[in-house]
Amino acid sequence: MGGLASYPIVVEELSKKKKDPKKLLELDVWVSETLPATIKSRSDTHMSKAEISKMTTWKLMRGKFRPRLQNLVDSNDEKDIIAATKKAASVSLPGSTKEAITALTTLKGIGPATASAALCALSNGNVPFMSDEAVMAVLGQTKIDYNIKTYMEYAVRMDAKTKELNTLISKQDSTWTSHMVEKAMWATENAKKMGVDITGVKVSKDGVQHRKPEEETQILSKDPSQIAAEDKTEPTPKQVKAQGKKNEAVKQSEAKTEQSQVAQNSAYPTRRTSKRQSEAQLAAKAAKKAKQ
Repeated sequence: MGGLASYPIVVEELSKKKKDPKKLLELDVWVSETLPATIKSRSDTHMSKAEISKMTTWKLMRGKFRPRLQNLVDSNDEKDIIAATKKAASVSLPGSTKEAITALTTLKGIGPATASAALCALSNGNVPFMSDEAVMAVLGQTKIDYNIKTYMEYAVRMDAKTKELNTLISKQDSTWTSHMVEKAMWATENAKKMGVDITGVKVSKDGVQHRKPEEETQILSKDPSQIAAEDKTEPTPKQVKAQGKKNEAVKQSEAKTEQSQVAQNSAYPTRRTSKRQSEAQLAAKAAKKAKQ
């Protein structure tokens, strides 16, 4: 939908800037689809060391690269990762996000942002990943504090935004998740950075035409109910009447200006003739005086 529909395009453009273009594309599909499905299939919800490592690689390729982060994450023991992700999954219920993030940040190299990526997968997209682009869009920050307090402010607002967007969709549309909202924001912001034109991207699902990216961005950054109201707003009879009076006044003013210009033009020959007569009279007097 809109900016979300452009997400694969923007990821592909970003992948072209990498040494291994296919790797980011493969990792992105794995994080969004394969990993959540694998976690869901387990009797006890958790992530393995290999999965945390692979997810971290995706995070670093999709966002800001931090040289030492991958090694720190990979230095964790398998049992510690399983224990931490199990605990996070068990408490990742509405109102318990802070406790879940805290459980994950006990691992080496796992800060709130990386922890949020794991929690996003553990919750099947219902808890948002903390990408720079989405945080800046939601909180209006240009400098991000990577701490739990900032993440919680971001998560609360993303949850509210997700609920607002879901009030606008029709029955034919897919339900928004916090992960989908983050992807839409990430795509929109990175398209701007890379100069990728996504203005023509739109999706038709079961005959339903969705908003274009720039319109969806308004929904993501403003109150959705306000946007919906603005789309349906038409001028009232009073506004139409006022505009009519304004247009009439402009016409009258233009007519007066035109009449004034015509009057000035018609008077010009008379003034010119009078000037010539005065000059002739002076010349005659001068000639008469010269003869004397």
